[in-house]
Amino acid sequence: MKRRDFIKRLSWASVPFAIGGIPLKLMAENPLTRMAQQSNNDRVLVILQMHGGNDGLNCLIPVQAYDEYYSRRANIAIPAKNSLRKMIPLDSTLAADAQVGLHPDMRGMKEMYDQGRMGFIQGVSYKNNNGSHFRGRDISFMGGSFDDYFSSGWVGRFLQQEFSPKVYPNEFPNEDMKDPLAIEMGSDVSLIFHQQGNI
Repeated sequence: MKRRDFIKRLSWASVPFAIGGIPLKLMAENPLTRMAQQSNNDRVLVILQMHGGNDGLNCLIPVQAYDEYYSRRANIAIPAKNSLRKMIPLDSTLAADAQVGLHPDMRGMKEMYDQGRMGFIQGVSYKNNNGSHFRGRDISFMGGSFDDYFSSGWVGRFLQQEFSPKVYPNEFPNEDMKDPLAIEMGSDVSLIFHQQGNI
């Protein structure tokens, strides 16, 4: 299936069903994470890593700099008004320089944002960015810095540390853990799930 078709068919309301409603604990150890783990909820962290080019500027459109955005990409820019396919204003309570519009196909995400069920993080990068897409992806997946070269990923290390070799993956599934801790779909295992010493 092509990525574009996958996105069109993906219903955000079905995300908990698609992954079985399994609570995935993927964050590094800190007081907020510990507090979240002890709370009684069914929150799930979903990471969509789509290889290839995601046009971030056409997903989160800069409102204050719209004229510059439009002048630099008039052939693919999302209209601000006077169109059935115009951008969707995200949140009028944000500061003027933080205002963004969403791509018109992101209406489901807008509803989740309005319900306080999701947020957006812009401009995520790493120190001394060298502009390499491939190196940037490795740094993101391994959870390191620009000068680190780990053979394991941050999720794999977390699962290994949190659930120890006695439980995961050697004796998994078991009575206490009947569902997977994480699910990755695709033809290969990305670095993010590699553990120290194995995949």
